[in-house]
Amino acid sequence: MEKDKLFFDKHYRVEEAKKLLTSSTIEQLNILGIAFAAGFDSKIAFNTTFKKLWVYGSRELLTPFFQHLTHL
Repeated sequence: MEKDKLFFDKHYRVEEAKKLLTSSTIEQLNILGIAFAAGFDSKIAFNTTFKKLWVYGSRELLTPFFQHLTHL
C-alpha cells in the first residue's frame, strides 16, 4: 500500500513538472525551480524520478519534437 502511494506521489509530481516545462512557466523558472514547484526536494530526486517514469529527461521535453507531442 505504501509503495503505491509513493508511486502515485512521484507520478503526480512528474506530470506537474511536465505541465510546467511545456508552459510559459519555463520562461520564468529554470528546471530546478520547476522541480521544486512540482514538489521535489532536490535536483537529483527530480532527474532520477523523471527519467525512471518518463524514460526521457526533463531537458528533452524542451525540444520542439516533445513540445509538439505534449500539445496533441
